[in-house]
Amino acid sequence: MKKSSLLSVVLVFLFSASTLANTGKPKANAGADTSGNIKATGSIVLSFKGRISNNANKLHWITEDEQGIKSFTIERSINNRGFYPIAIMPAMNEKGQLFYEYPDTDISRLTAQTFSYRLKITAADNNENYSQVITLSADKNGAVAIR
Repeated sequence: MKKSSLLSVVLVFLFSASTLANTGKPKANAGADTSGNIKATGSIVLSFKGRISNNANKLHWITEDEQGIKSFTIERSINNRGFYPIAIMPAMNEKGQLFYEYPDTDISRLTAQTFSYRLKITAADNNENYSQVITLSADKNGAVAIR
């Protein structure tokens, strides 16, 4: 993979756990407000982005005015169907814009060239919402693409 190739995808909406099919693909949107921001129970997710840099997939997301959020679970898939948790980050639950970052350094141990990610947002009452999926990929020559 080439160094510092920037990829970003801005989420348009969240999907509740009940709107996801077994394939992990959303059926319908749930939770978008009229401004285009993503509403989760107790917070608004403004963006979810990823980039490939130095043999790591670096994921970033921004929330606003978190209240009652327990955690963010980062889930990864190499086939865009089976998603598996790779990390859990506690929510900050503060007012204002909050910035989160997670470097997925385990990709160097995997043979896949394409990685899909989503966030599972867990509220204090254990309700869950899922973000849209972002996909990062690099070909043999290090060229980076997003799907």
